[in-house]
Amino acid sequence: MNLLDDYSQVPKPYLDMERIKSLAREIASFESQEIKKIKNKYIYGIYICQNLGGTGISGFVYDKDTILGGFILIDGDMISRSTNDWISLKESSVFQTQDSSKIRVLLTEDDDSRISGALDYILLHELGHIISQAEKILPDQRDEYRDFTKFSFSSKDWVNEETSVYDDSLFPERKRIVFYSNTSKLTIPNDAEKIYLNLEKTPFPTLYASLNPDDHFADSFVSFITTIQLKKNHIIKITYPNGTHKIFKNGMLTGRSEREISYFTSLFQ
Repeated sequence: MNLLDDYSQVPKPYLDMERIKSLAREIASFESQEIKKIKNKYIYGIYICQNLGGTGISGFVYDKDTILGGFILIDGDMISRSTNDWISLKESSVFQTQDSSKIRVLLTEDDDSRISGALDYILLHELGHIISQAEKILPDQRDEYRDFTKFSFSSKDWVNEETSVYDDSLFPERKRIVFYSNTSKLTIPNDAEKIYLNLEKTPFPTLYASLNPDDHFADSFVSFITTIQLKKNHIIKITYPNGTHKIFKNGMLTGRSEREISYFTSLFQ
């Protein structure tokens, strides 16, 4: 997978599994019974490694041609930061480091130092991928050609796996966005504000949701739980060297992702 995604990292075993188990127990102590049931139904295993290349990746468990659920691989080193520190690092990875401009993402109160929140967010995102396949919400990932126009969640936004309906008009920068990139030519002072302004013209709740139809669903899934069910305030803050800043919000807090909210409300019911 890393070779396919042009990541140079070679994964290797993770040793401090007791730390991960402790974080998982902490998550279980505060999550709702509804989410517990969903996780228990669809997640068959969680595997931890180092040098994954990204934060997490999911795979699927089959009974012949039927997808029962899936498994999740996570880079243990990526969950050594607080929730806000982790997601800020992830969001900033789209851009080169240039001057003292920075991006800060707030998923929780800014003084929240819990590490388990980062792991929980990652697990929920990957769970979204698993559900999208197990419930046939998106085309089967084994298909040679995945026709997203025939599925209700993706039909209004995606032409195919790589092209959205907004690429030539509302959001031309979308195709230049790569997370965890070492070669990005995008910078915060030159590109970030324009990218987020154009993102706001689309229904994608987060920048990560704009990558492809699969991440559109998965990041919408975790955004729905975070902002609508848990009523957290998902904010993106761009700060410039002169002290000025711009604020953007998860699309589920601004109205632009109303279709996604309606979809997941029905799905949870």
